[in-house]
Amino acid sequence: ECAALLAALEKEHAEHQALENELGALVGSWGDEGPEVADERRVAELAKKLGDLYRVHIDREEKELFPAARRLLAPSVIEEMGKQMMDRRPDRGKS
Repeated sequence: ECAALLAALEKEHAEHQALENELGALVGSWGDEGPEVADERRVAELAKKLGDLYRVHIDREEKELFPAARRLLAPSVIEEMGKQMMDRRPDRGKS
């Protein structure tokens, strides 16, 4: 059960990263004149898709992954994982 869930979430992470990369490349390709209309539409499409995927992903984590972790892992392990996750955030400690 947990292995399948973790595999699915990892696959979703890869999908998120691919969309983020596509979005970044598109925005990064604009010159001083800004985006063309087609680019504006594509940015909106990518942003909506990414938002939709994140909502589903976060819901799965909240409803499936986190309860399973609480059942299977010691509190000290969960606390350490939380610290490691926060340490990976680029905005950690910034206001």
